[in-house]
Amino acid sequence: MRKQIIILVILCLIYEYLITLNNQKHSLKVYYNEIPVYSENNNASVLRRNLNTWFDRLVIDKGGIDGIEEGAYITSNGALIGIITEVSSSTSVVRLITDSENKLSVKILDKEIYGLIDDYKNDYLIMTGVKNDKVSIGDKVVTTGIGYIYPDNIYIGEVAKVVKNDFDSTLEVLIKTPIDFNNIYYVLVVNR
Repeated sequence: MRKQIIILVILCLIYEYLITLNNQKHSLKVYYNEIPVYSENNNASVLRRNLNTWFDRLVIDKGGIDGIEEGAYITSNGALIGIITEVSSSTSVVRLITDSENKLSVKILDKEIYGLIDDYKNDYLIMTGVKNDKVSIGDKVVTTGIGYIYPDNIYIGEVAKVVKNDFDSTLEVLIKTPIDFNNIYYVLVVNR
């Protein structure tokens, strides 16, 4: 009886994992259909992640022979997750926006309120340097295109919480992204 319960629990966990994979793949197809610049080659699977750089980098199964270029940006579930930094013939390295060395220039859509995403904590991207108090929960956050690393207006996520910094009177904006950075299996690559 105990053995059967253990087998049932394992089967339930496998089932949940397969549902997660299926949902990610479905959301990629929906997003894929919304953007006409994609080709079939731009769908990729995550090959490897290192525990030491889990929130910094990952490796995908597409490379130079698939038309992937350094500087291409990566999306999943309709939101930005990173940029290609290295390309070999059959694989590419993606630097995630959650990388601790990353400074991503972003803005609140339709409000022209600018800031930097420079941290990732407890499933939230942290936007700092915001001096405008007109930020509202639910506001959409997109890239600015400043610095030419990412194009303008790529969706990042939505404002989930706004915290006033008493030290220098700026705001810290917590952004909820539709990406679960612990569980990335499929991505879309967008060459510029």
